[in-house]
Amino acid sequence: MEFTYTVSLDDYREYSRMACLKTTWRPKLNYWLLLVFCPIMGGIIVVGSAFLLRVVHKDYALNAALAVCGLLLLWRPFAYRRSVGRLYREQKCDIPYVCSVNDEGITIQRQDGSLQSSLTWAALDKYLVSAKYLMLYLSPISILPIPKRALTTEQLETLSTLLSTRVPAK
Repeated sequence: MEFTYTVSLDDYREYSRMACLKTTWRPKLNYWLLLVFCPIMGGIIVVGSAFLLRVVHKDYALNAALAVCGLLLLWRPFAYRRSVGRLYREQKCDIPYVCSVNDEGITIQRQDGSLQSSLTWAALDKYLVSAKYLMLYLSPISILPIPKRALTTEQLETLSTLLSTRVPAK
């Protein structure tokens, strides 16, 4: 079975999010601290510095330092999104991939010939299935994402059968 797919920037961001949330507690904690705690604390610090400036009318340096710290915390999620976009462009993920699946394993190559990788089923630690993606884990930090939109219903059933018989699901 062979199919072609292209990874979009939104796909890459979703893969990054899923990779953080579907692993051990430490990446999950880091992800939630970055995307939830930092903006909330940043907003509280910015509002608090504005309140102090309005009420106390003294120590402008402290208020400015608090405001800058709060703005930096508010900026963290946006900086994270930019860094994920930069990684997407650096890894040239927008080049189409050709994936071949058979009883021995999976072969993935870019259409421009810059990458070719063959994996046996034993090389996969686990797999996850979401509404839009199949995530094949080579290790806790190495993931092979495949968008379901690239597969026909028959191909998806065949690949799911091969995965369920050859790779442990977690």
